[in-house]
Amino acid sequence: MTEEVEQDGRIKRIADETRALVDDVKSWVDLRIQLTQLEVEGKVNDASAKAIVVVVGLAALFFALVGLALLIGDLTGRSWLGFFSVAGLLLLVTLLVWLAKPRVVRIEHRDDNR
Repeated sequence: MTEEVEQDGRIKRIADETRALVDDVKSWVDLRIQLTQLEVEGKVNDASAKAIVVVVGLAALFFALVGLALLIGDLTGRSWLGFFSVAGLLLLVTLLVWLAKPRVVRIEHRDDNR
């Protein structure tokens, strides 16, 4: 009878420890889910902030280029010449960037499969 009581005590202890372990694993999984959600939220916030800056910057650049084209058109007396001048300048910059691409633009590869 003493062995049965002793064995019942061991089984109860093992059951309690197993429940505690399961609760710890559940808590760990919940924390990992929360951490992943926060990481994703941070990345989305960073991406949306960058997108807003890019859109506003492109709008400012567009208006500056239109203003430059209108100014050149006023100075030459031909509005079309201003727009063609700005277009030519943009094509020249594009060509220079394209030719200098290997030296100017660096693409770093990251291994995200760690």
